[in-house]
Amino acid sequence: MQDEKEALKIVHYLWDDAELAYVTISNRPLDAAKSNRAVNVYRSEPSQQDLETLASSFLSVNLAASTNPQQAQCIKACCVAYAELTNNPSLNFGRRSGSSRDLHHFFKYLARHHR
Repeated sequence: MQDEKEALKIVHYLWDDAELAYVTISNRPLDAAKSNRAVNVYRSEPSQQDLETLASSFLSVNLAASTNPQQAQCIKACCVAYAELTNNPSLNFGRRSGSSRDLHHFFKYLARHHR
């Protein structure tokens, strides 16, 4: 457990001697010692529209101009189901806050295997 808390400890040295700009991505908020050396950007929970845009981009489908209403309906239903799974604490889906990684992988899988 201590290792998880100390995972970003190395960035203190890197940020103090930084000669180049870089981006660090973390699933956890940075502590004060790290956040005072950086610009912090937090992403809000994705909206239904965000999820549909993500899914349609992976599948190369324009939902607004789709000639296949069943395909558009299926994509929207998957996004609704994902939102319900992740927003209902009684289902214990184990969502990582601010992450839609599972949905990314699901639609990437569909894009690769169902063309």
